[in-house]
Amino acid sequence: MIRSTTLFVCSIFFVLDGYGQEKISFYGEAGGASPVMSINIDKRLTKSNSGFGFRAGIGLAPAYKRVKVGSQDFAWSEEGNWKFTVPVAINYLAGKPSQKNFIEFALQGTFIPKGSLVDSWSSLPAGKARIVNRFMPSGFIGYRLSPVKKGVVFRAGYNPLVLDDELVHWFSLSLGWKFRKK
Repeated sequence: MIRSTTLFVCSIFFVLDGYGQEKISFYGEAGGASPVMSINIDKRLTKSNSGFGFRAGIGLAPAYKRVKVGSQDFAWSEEGNWKFTVPVAINYLAGKPSQKNFIEFALQGTFIPKGSLVDSWSSLPAGKARIVNRFMPSGFIGYRLSPVKKGVVFRAGYNPLVLDDELVHWFSLSLGWKFRKK
């Protein structure tokens, strides 16, 4: 799983590198699509700071198990056992290209293996059939500080997650660095 996830994320980065965008941001995210924590790369699909972009990353979520004891469902962590997640998104930064403050909108999702944190959020009873590997869709609306040339990137926003036909209210904070190729 680790090798295939790493290969997948690296492939996305190399494919996107061929599009010739100037703006690249790397950032760590707490919460968000991953849903616990992730490291991401974000590339603008235009030469300006605003407009469409793409992000991909690799994250971690603690592994949980759900069991039914009597009439109660319980979830507990398998200590030291973490699952990899792969968050991806298409985003849009609304604002003037010459500014550094944006409203960010994104359609995103994350590949999450069975037994990760999200299983403890689900309202499905323990023992009910689940998809072994799942793609959890989500959205994002929030604020992004992104300098015109290079510097600190900050993001904060609301990430509604769809899990087992339920809407889970989730938030995120991101901090990173913006590079400029030229």
